[in-house]
Amino acid sequence: MKWCAVIVLVCACGDNRAAPDARPDVPGIDAFTYPAFAPPIPQVRKGIGHVMPAVRVVPIFYPGDAMRTDMVSGLGKLQTAQQWSLIAGEYGVGPFTLGTPIDLTTAAPTAITDDQIRLLLASGLDGTHPEWGPTDAATIESTIYTIYFPTTTTVTGPGTSCVNFAAYHNTATQTQGHMIYAVMPRCGPLSGHTAVDTLFAITTHELYEAATDPHLDAYTIIGSEYYAWPLAMGGIEVGDMCAFLGDNYFTDPEVGYLTQRIWSNHAASAFHDPCLPIPSGQGPYFAAVPETPDLVTLAFGGGQTLTMDGVNIPLLGRKTIKVRLASEAPLADWTVAAIRMGRGGASPLAFQLDRTSGHNGDTLLLTITALSQPASKVQPFALISTLDGRNTIWAGVVGITP
Repeated sequence: MKWCAVIVLVCACGDNRAAPDARPDVPGIDAFTYPAFAPPIPQVRKGIGHVMPAVRVVPIFYPGDAMRTDMVSGLGKLQTAQQWSLIAGEYGVGPFTLGTPIDLTTAAPTAITDDQIRLLLASGLDGTHPEWGPTDAATIESTIYTIYFPTTTTVTGPGTSCVNFAAYHNTATQTQGHMIYAVMPRCGPLSGHTAVDTLFAITTHELYEAATDPHLDAYTIIGSEYYAWPLAMGGIEVGDMCAFLGDNYFTDPEVGYLTQRIWSNHAASAFHDPCLPIPSGQGPYFAAVPETPDLVTLAFGGGQTLTMDGVNIPLLGRKTIKVRLASEAPLADWTVAAIRMGRGGASPLAFQLDRTSGHNGDTLLLTITALSQPASKVQPFALISTLDGRNTIWAGVVGITP
């Protein structure tokens, strides 16, 4: 993501199960079409900018970084891993190569701003530091300078590191050309994972996003009707769209470290798991999709507004919507839960499902009650589907009217 964010998903549950047809080829299996319907799934679209036709990654470390060896090792293996060409190649990004790491000689600061990071990188690329490698425009514009900070450094930009964001990528205009860089603070580990794996997974998130959106004007657009997704997930880029649940990270055997799975427009449009690569042995994709009968309006500063598909509910009122279940192949019943997305305070929404499980072709009913009204008057939520320890999500949004 550009600056890390959080996403929200919409869901509902109910009890209206359609009667299954007989399947003579598979006794006892419902003869629904798989999936039972074509859900409205978003596509991350390209803006006016370009992706990186070739990607050179130069990692930058402060003295004594205990994770330096692991980061360099993982990045070296990512060069030849199939996941890079599979995922980045879909968006027109070229091959990945690892440049010579840069080892800074000064101690890491206790606090640093994005402007100061730009100055640090610019000074290294001023042509007087041969250890930084070539400084011609073509090299700079094909490189992602990836700077790692220790846990003792707080980075500030659009917020505070490890509070408002875990990492980010950005761009800046240099004398020689447009510099692309990724900033990697050192935050706490992901649940169930080591600090090393967490840092490498977040690194892959930023590298895929920087490669597909190097100047913040390429793959960073989503149709306004689907805007519940970036509201829930915290961003629109290809890493953000898959960053919500723990099973969107996996250890790639070709890389040897935890990596983040990345959104695929191709897979999403075919109702396959939209987050690639698919871990070995993973079963068919399944999801619970909420009905979105209304147009929800989100107000921005300056009088600007954005309208998206969602559910409007008056303050202290309630509405019941349908939630339709779909899978790409026969599966056992999975469980469904609706949750509020976002941070801070008590939830402005309450959820009640008429039934908490079902399978492809089922329709559940979700009653949503608007308990309070956030300042934005808009609250994202998510529908979480769970089967055999695997989770999928679908985003939704409620507009809370006076």
